[in-house]
Amino acid sequence: MTGIAVTKNKEQTRHQRDDLALDGLSFLLADVQDNLGNFLTAFLTIQSWPSNRIGAAIAAGGLGAVLARFAGGWALDIFPRRRLMLAVCCAVTFMSVTVMAWAPLFYPIVLAHFIAGGAGALFTPVLPPSAIIQRGPKAILSAWAVMSPSIIWAMRRPVL
Repeated sequence: MTGIAVTKNKEQTRHQRDDLALDGLSFLLADVQDNLGNFLTAFLTIQSWPSNRIGAAIAAGGLGAVLARFAGGWALDIFPRRRLMLAVCCAVTFMSVTVMAWAPLFYPIVLAHFIAGGAGALFTPVLPPSAIIQRGPKAILSAWAVMSPSIIWAMRRPVL
């Protein structure tokens, strides 16, 4: 009987650790993706870029996100390994930000932001299924609890 209790306790500890890791990943990815455009704008302003080139670089990220949503939905339907896709999106975002920092030239930054925007657009559809597989249906309520402060903060800002 004690062997069953120990196994159950180990499994519960593993689920708690997985929940914490998934929450942390979701929080950090949202922070990186939501602030990448703002950071890039400030970085390029410090690099003395003209505003039209900064706008083109930022627009490239939006274009990458839109195009990735089309292809990403299809890819998520046929590609069963969500964790691998999430890891690839994280690696692509990291590499894109690294390229932006090391090569502050127009075409490398536009291409890197385009790719980062695409990877960022895939985080949203990849994370919830991963959470539901990991946690079950209670993950939806947990995700809403994590995201609701950001949504409320975004809604209180004036629209320009």
